[in-house]
Amino acid sequence: MIPVPVKNIARFLMHRRAWRFVSFDYCPVCDTRSMIVYSRELEQWLADLTASWEAGEDFKHMLAMRENFLCVTCMANSRMRMLARTVLDLCGHATSGDLARRLRSDPQFSVYETAAYNIFRIDALKACPRYVVSEYLAPDRFGETIGGVRNESLECLTFPDNSFDVVINSDVLEHVADLHKSLEEVRRVLKPGGYHVLTVPVDYSLEHTVERARMGQGGIEYLRSPVMHGDTVRNTGVLVFRDFGRDAASCLSREGFPCLEMQLPGRHGEIASVFIGKKAA
Repeated sequence: MIPVPVKNIARFLMHRRAWRFVSFDYCPVCDTRSMIVYSRELEQWLADLTASWEAGEDFKHMLAMRENFLCVTCMANSRMRMLARTVLDLCGHATSGDLARRLRSDPQFSVYETAAYNIFRIDALKACPRYVVSEYLAPDRFGETIGGVRNESLECLTFPDNSFDVVINSDVLEHVADLHKSLEEVRRVLKPGGYHVLTVPVDYSLEHTVERARMGQGGIEYLRSPVMHGDTVRNTGVLVFRDFGRDAASCLSREGFPCLEMQLPGRHGEIASVFIGKKAA
């Protein structure tokens, strides 16, 4: 477990009107029993971000809920904790510490997270070479380490076939230009019987997933007005290529690689969908 950072406590105490205490709870992201707070600052930031979006108010409210209820220790939101909990359940572990111990003791078991310690944030995993992480950093240097982080693209992963037991994607696939190629790459690097565990924002008012942009010969072609989501790597944000609708599980499924949706209720009224794809054995 990790101690609650002093700066997070100070931020909560100094700006009490910007936060609301919710509960004490176990956070599977950082393996700590921590304070959960609702951020009014984040609520307002999301309201400003989504104000010009074409989406309905129900979708915007869902986003505001799933992205809030923050762990004071690691600042993970509700969606991240639900995704982490799903991974642990699939692997048969109660805590992220248990997952780290398995990775240390089982040389046949490996996990790939397509972000740098976004879903699991404990030192025990950072020290384990079979917990692999990456970011999309530079289009001409895939497979290299840049600034201490491995550079990868979901559309052309540099890992060998059948490398991982679990691949974790957290709100990534709405941003890839070629969804089919990305899913085929995930399937390729998964071992037979391996799991792809992911989240994407789903607008349940849409019967079908809507393409917002695509890559053409001359670059990006916009089919609808551009929408940018917040990005932990780039201050400019990241372009949304598609709005997933009620057919999201079907869009994320391939022959021999079916995907199921789990709508998971949080403890505070929020709901986040977690999708699980399993590669045929």
